[in-house]
Amino acid sequence: MPTGAPGSSLWPFLAPHILPSLAPTRPGRASQGDDNAEQVRWSPGGCDGGLERADDVGGASPEAVVAAPNKEALFTSPDPLLNANKQVVYHIMRDLLEANNWDKADQFLTERYIQHNPNVPSGRDTVVRFFTEVLKLQPTPIPETLKTPVVFVSAEGDLVTVATVRTEKDPRDATKTYTTTRYDTRRIVDGKADEHWDSAVKQ
Repeated sequence: MPTGAPGSSLWPFLAPHILPSLAPTRPGRASQGDDNAEQVRWSPGGCDGGLERADDVGGASPEAVVAAPNKEALFTSPDPLLNANKQVVYHIMRDLLEANNWDKADQFLTERYIQHNPNVPSGRDTVVRFFTEVLKLQPTPIPETLKTPVVFVSAEGDLVTVATVRTEKDPRDATKTYTTTRYDTRRIVDGKADEHWDSAVKQ
């Protein structure tokens, strides 16, 4: 696993698939679009002050979240603009986040790079300094294919959303793990990522 790849705890903001964070689930329903969101039912007197899990009430076990077999194909589109936008995000994930080739950051991130993650200031230079000066990560050869376990990629207008598999420890049984879904959305402006959203919470 390359340093900074999924599972590493080094990078809590630009690529949340590297440091997964928890997104709160509304009582009464699972998160829409999350194939493995914890299934909950709201009932007075249930566990956690009325929040019952599916397994507490005899519900079926949630399905595991799995990566797509051909991840590269997810970053393409017959629409030229959407294809180009998806490719920008692909290279951010592969060239920067997996291979740590931060000398290429100006090819894929705008100078102002607006960050909506609560753990990091905005700005391309901030990101580059974090990886190269704080974490002192060394570049590695860019892999031929993406290693991140991508579930799906959605592109509309100037936005690209990537869903990835996230594996967590089971809070009820430390010997087990479960999968859930991580979402990242980036706005592409003039061929570069200009803005980023995710579900990270303050660390």
